[in-house]
Amino acid sequence: MSTIEREILNYVTKLDTNMQKQVLEYVRELTSIPLKTQITLAEWLGQAELFREELVAKYGSDHFGSVQNMVDDVREERLNDLMGRR
Repeated sequence: MSTIEREILNYVTKLDTNMQKQVLEYVRELTSIPLKTQITLAEWLGQAELFREELVAKYGSDHFGSVQNMVDDVREERLNDLMGRR
């Protein structure tokens, strides 16, 4: 049993009977929720493309900079941080 499991069990045993029943019901609800299935790369890419199209439709194609510009900005900020600490 892991540390977190022991802690949870310790807290639950300190509760009154009614609260313990509520916690048990909550756990039953959590365990009855089906886990989300994994999606394929093709499905993920399709969702990403749809999201990109929504953003372009909402903000326009010139609203977002290129990835290269973002990487350059992050590199410049990091370099400034490093140079400022010396």
